[in-house]
Amino acid sequence: MKPLTVLPYLGFLTEKETKNISYGYTSGRDYEKFMEALQKVREELKNNGLPEADFIDVDFFIWYLFEHVFELKFKRDKKMAIKSALGIEEITAKPEIAIPTKEIREITNHSEAEFILLKLGQILGYDTYSPDRNKDADGQKLEDLIFLDAIPQFSTPSLLDTIRNIDVIWFEDEFPVCCFEVEHTTGVTTGLLRLYQTSQLNTKLFVIAPADVLKKFETEMNKMPFRKMKNRYIFRSYQDLINFYYLAKNYTKSKSDFFKE
Repeated sequence: MKPLTVLPYLGFLTEKETKNISYGYTSGRDYEKFMEALQKVREELKNNGLPEADFIDVDFFIWYLFEHVFELKFKRDKKMAIKSALGIEEITAKPEIAIPTKEIREITNHSEAEFILLKLGQILGYDTYSPDRNKDADGQKLEDLIFLDAIPQFSTPSLLDTIRNIDVIWFEDEFPVCCFEVEHTTGVTTGLLRLYQTSQLNTKLFVIAPADVLKKFETEMNKMPFRKMKNRYIFRSYQDLINFYYLAKNYTKSKSDFFKE
C-alpha cells in the first residue's frame, strides 16, 4: 500500500502505526490516525498551491512521490530507497543469498519445496513472502529469501488473514501474482481450500507436490467448491519445480554473461 510506504517519511505516521496497519492489527484509533495523516497531506497541498485539494489529489500526490520522486516501483528495499533519497541513509548493497552449491536432484520435505519456490521467485524478480520464516532447508533459513515482512494491504482484512497463511506467494507491485501451496504429506484438500479463498483475485493458484499426488488433485477438482473454478488451479510436481528452477537459473546466468562488458 503506497501511503503506508511514504507517509512515515513525510512525518505524518510513526513506524509503529504503519506496522500495525501493515500487519492488519488495526484498531479504530489506528484507522483514525491513518485518515488524519491523509488529511494532513491534504492540508499541505491546500496551503501550497492547491486550495481545492481533495483526497483524490492526495492519492495522486502519494502515487507521484512513490513512482517519480522516490522511484520505488522496481526497488525492493523501498524504505532504504526513501531514506537515501532524503539523505537520511545511504544504500549499501546487500549480499546475494547463495543457493546451496550441491545440485538439487529431489525434494524430500515441505521446507525444501518452499526454499526452491522462494529462490525461484527471487530469480524471476518477484517480491517473495512466506509465513514460514523460522524453517530452514539445506542449512539455509527460509527468512533469507523472504523479501516481504508482511502482506501488502491490497484487499480486505478477512482475505488478508487467509492469504498470509499460504505457503509461498510471489508479489509484483504489492499484488499477489502467484500463490503456492506445498502438499508433501498432508493431502491436498486443505491447500486447495486456502487457495480457494483467493478466488476473487486474478492470481495463479499452484499446488506443488510429489507426482503421485496428481490423481488426488484431479479427484478433488471434480468436487465442489473447486469444480466451478478448476481451470484456475495448476498442479506442478516436485520435478517440474526443480526443472523450472534450473531453467530460470541457467537463463539468468546466460543473460548476465551475454550482456557482460
